[in-house]
Amino acid sequence: MIIEDTEKDSLRLQKMITKNNIDATFVVYSNGEDALDYLKTTGKTIDMFFIDIVLPTIDGYQIASFIRNKEEYITTPIIFVTGYDGNPLNAFQEYHCYSYIQKPFCEAELQKQLLPLLSATDNNKKARISQMERRISLNTRKGVSLVRVRDILSLEVDGKDLIVYTEKATHIIPRKTLDSLLKELNEPSIIKCHKSFAVNTEKLSGVVKKKRDLWQPINKATGKEFNCLISKTYYDEVMAKSMMVEVSY
Repeated sequence: MIIEDTEKDSLRLQKMITKNNIDATFVVYSNGEDALDYLKTTGKTIDMFFIDIVLPTIDGYQIASFIRNKEEYITTPIIFVTGYDGNPLNAFQEYHCYSYIQKPFCEAELQKQLLPLLSATDNNKKARISQMERRISLNTRKGVSLVRVRDILSLEVDGKDLIVYTEKATHIIPRKTLDSLLKELNEPSIIKCHKSFAVNTEKLSGVVKKKRDLWQPINKATGKEFNCLISKTYYDEVMAKSMMVEVSY
């Protein structure tokens, strides 16, 4: 994400990053309010932030404070790129930024500073993809099934059995507890959302309230509700993890 009110500087950053990471995609804003609106509503995760300090209405430090208060962004790199002759030490101490670069910046120096970071970010994304491509062996009523972790929609306790719902199939595992399978999966995006359910937060686009203190998630791929319930106890955690919105019909 680039938050920069000078178009020329924004384009220079994009050009420099693309030189070193041709697969990079950008979310670009010229003011802080729109950037914060995006971060509050999107289900996508940002890998790196470039923030100008002097911006209309909301300054770069306020944006950095919001970012650092989000669990998923505690360690995400923040780079301040600014013409403001401020206090770099404060930026490092308070917002734990990766770098503080003053304009006008030299492109060669900027590349030298950021090349290791771009390389590390690319490696982290590859590791994340590899993690989600993992397959887990399930001892179901019909035999052993090999299921890709990223395909799991939700888990449901059914008496002494556990049901695993994926995009294309339903698997019933006899005498399996919800907590034990969550431990085996060891996947941060699949979390408990009810005493009898767990959900893959990366599969969700929103939730619909069904009755008091109960919500049903909406599948990002189909736009439809699916077999899972979210209780009040876990509601805030699920919403924060997936950055979803509640939908009213």
